[in-house]
Amino acid sequence: MRTASGLVTGLGSVAAILVLIGIIGLTFRARLSGRPPRLMHTGLGFAAPGFLVLLAAVLLQAAFFDGDFSGMPYFVVVGMVALIIGFVLIGIFILRSGVLPRWIGVFLVVSSALLLVANEQTSAVLFAVPFQLAIASAGYVMWTADRRERKSSHPGSLRVKAR
Repeated sequence: MRTASGLVTGLGSVAAILVLIGIIGLTFRARLSGRPPRLMHTGLGFAAPGFLVLLAAVLLQAAFFDGDFSGMPYFVVVGMVALIIGFVLIGIFILRSGVLPRWIGVFLVVSSALLLVANEQTSAVLFAVPFQLAIASAGYVMWTADRRERKSSHPGSLRVKAR
């Protein structure tokens, strides 16, 4: 297993936190649908602990093992499986909620499932790219929709949620 420098560990942690913030933003947006949030809560219940397991392992490796923790694969497998299950469930909830275009929901579900074959130790890391594109696409759609909403509304206007 290759060792990670402090910069790689730091940037990787920041990237993971940004993805988690994006997923949380997506779930808040999906709550606007009025659908029962049980599936979303279940997804977050898998994703958050999975993220924490991975973060703890990275910090443990950096602090005590000089970037070469032999038990890291065990943490990575458990953490990634939990994250992927959570992301798929959240993607299904977003797909069902209808607050984002259908293609975004499908993109999130499929790209989350592709994370199962991603491996940052080999070129299979490229299987993570579709997930990053799905998160970025969802963010762009939400951002532009919010901007259009603010431009089209003026004081005293009634906002009607389109279905």
